[in-house]
Amino acid sequence: NHQSLQDRRAAQADEREQLEAAAAAAEAANSRAAQLAAGVSPHAWARDGPEVEALKDAKVDLAELLAQADEARLARRKELSKLQKEVEACESENDWLRKGGPDRYQAPGGSIRASLRRLFCVAVGKEDPFADLDRSAS
Repeated sequence: NHQSLQDRRAAQADEREQLEAAAAAAEAANSRAAQLAAGVSPHAWARDGPEVEALKDAKVDLAELLAQADEARLARRKELSKLQKEVEACESENDWLRKGGPDRYQAPGGSIRASLRRLFCVAVGKEDPFADLDRSAS
């Protein structure tokens, strides 16, 4: 369990680094968009060539990183949902066990008198008058 937590922490640290890189690239793209909105000519800072190709590559890389981050978030949500369902199942089982679980005895008809009658009948060797109750409770 400790190892899985350490692995998860390392994976989250890697994801954080990717998200920080994606955020930096997004900030660069936003500042470029602001320059364009301000009326600065797109050709004023770069001519066709390696600069434009580098920008295109950076945008593609950013899109891929954002897609990976979204997939990781979705996987974490699914895992969290699964873990929550497991916790709920364990809590309901715990409640059932606290209430007696498989050994829970319920007096026939909810009556102590009927329970004592059953006990005495079985003790003296007679047939159990409430034998069908045990079969239906199982």
